[in-house]
Amino acid sequence: MKYLITGACGFIGSHFARMMSGENITLLDKDGYFLRLKGVERMILRRDISIEKDVRGVLKGIDVLVHFAAETFVDYSISNPRKFLDSNIIGTFNLLEEARKNRLNKIVIISTDEVYGSIAEGYAKESHILNPGNPYSATKAAVDMIALSYKNTFGLPIHILRCENNYGTYQGKEKAIPTWISKILQNQPIPVYGDGKHKRMWLRVEDFCSAIHTVIERGTETIYNVGDAQEFENLDIIRKILSILKKEENISFIPDAKARPGHDRRYAVDSCKIRSLGWKPKYRLESSLEEIVNWYVKNQWWLYGKS
Repeated sequence: MKYLITGACGFIGSHFARMMSGENITLLDKDGYFLRLKGVERMILRRDISIEKDVRGVLKGIDVLVHFAAETFVDYSISNPRKFLDSNIIGTFNLLEEARKNRLNKIVIISTDEVYGSIAEGYAKESHILNPGNPYSATKAAVDMIALSYKNTFGLPIHILRCENNYGTYQGKEKAIPTWISKILQNQPIPVYGDGKHKRMWLRVEDFCSAIHTVIERGTETIYNVGDAQEFENLDIIRKILSILKKEENISFIPDAKARPGHDRRYAVDSCKIRSLGWKPKYRLESSLEEIVNWYVKNQWWLYGKS
């Protein structure tokens, strides 16, 4: 089997690339943190999927496409929505058009639980109505719809994975957990949006990568939610990190309207469908967060160096 992994220099894409390093893989990214791919001896195609000519021919001879490439940070999507439309929507469209010219066994689209919008109670199943609340999640919902249309119209072997918040090593330093660790280590105020009681479900990145591999091997359904029901308020996570680092609490609450207007209160997904394939997470946040925090402590160049 020959794999093409887009967005291979990203946080999750790089973890998946390392996990698949024993397979016949080709990696594609327009830029990114190439240090994330240390030890993965594979050719990296420097291509921008939002540019049609950059995508031509990349799927020739490929059996499985795993599509991570996307702009992903909500705050950035609020300040520059156009960049997200170009990368996420047009980029995926270009790949799907190229896929029509080739006979792939599987196309795995990496989506997000954010496409469901805020879930006040219960858990969103795969059939739940999409209700994205910001430009980032709106572009990901659009990608899902376009991918589904290509499955229905052209018969492409599409699988969509909607995952909850990932955490782990080499995560972008603008993301919540690395940011909180960074501020705590520098004895600076810890930025928290709103009242800090926004709830998220958390999954270690290695567990998501194993879920992707499970779908490639055994998946038959079109859409899979991926989650572990480890639900915490943002303040809960911060206090766990403070306890690990033995630091005092120093929180700076930032009004949602100022930093992240339309901030979704809670994300929560039902992952029974993927569990029926035999997948289950290996890590629990309560026991593995300390390992992740200590990695950032030992690798502060990642937090404070130039990217």
